[in-house]
Amino acid sequence: MRMFTHSAFAVLSAALLAAPASAQGFRPGDVARAPPAAEVQQARPRVVERRYMVMPVSIYANDETGPDWAGSDEVYAIFRDASTNSAVRTQTFGNVDTGHTRYFSQAQACLAPLGATQTDNEGKVIAWRCRAGGMRAPFAFRVELYESDGDGGARSLVDWGACLGAAPGEVQRACLDDLVGAADVSLRPMHLGRLRRAGDERAFNVRLGGYTFTYKVVRLEDHVVEATFGQ
Repeated sequence: MRMFTHSAFAVLSAALLAAPASAQGFRPGDVARAPPAAEVQQARPRVVERRYMVMPVSIYANDETGPDWAGSDEVYAIFRDASTNSAVRTQTFGNVDTGHTRYFSQAQACLAPLGATQTDNEGKVIAWRCRAGGMRAPFAFRVELYESDGDGGARSLVDWGACLGAAPGEVQRACLDDLVGAADVSLRPMHLGRLRRAGDERAFNVRLGGYTFTYKVVRLEDHVVEATFGQ
């Protein structure tokens, strides 16, 4: 019995001596612990902004300026976009009588936010686009309607842009055209609740003197402010 005990002890001692050095610090009763798991980032709500653009549609002559028998109106509009602090002058619509409707061309079919422009050989801005990505609400813009005092566009560049450069509410001597009417428009999210999805649009009417100006607000793709998982 003693011989078996001594033999077993010898075998156990040899096994312990042959164990790798890394196991020498392990003691009976110790519990092996795994390295701490990587922290999992908590999900946060996705934050987005609703984006819009404003497009002019048409002008309708409820009552042309002056007596109807005296001749037709020659009118144009000026769009002043507060979001980009810029302004543009539309084409002149000729031969406008009471009951007539004139539509804005595709080359000038943006009111806000105004983006890239195109000029002719004389430096006049003749076409423009909305700024990519649109704008968030609330936003504001101003529309002015003038009756041209010239021949519809053949005047000099200085005279052509005189009313365009005039600050709203101020009288500029170089601006010889008659202001038919003006409107300052401000739209808040509560006014745009019907525009639920990208591509939805809503038309609005504004009275400018004897004319009705129609524009539409178009809902664009949402702009992601903060993704689902923060960085």
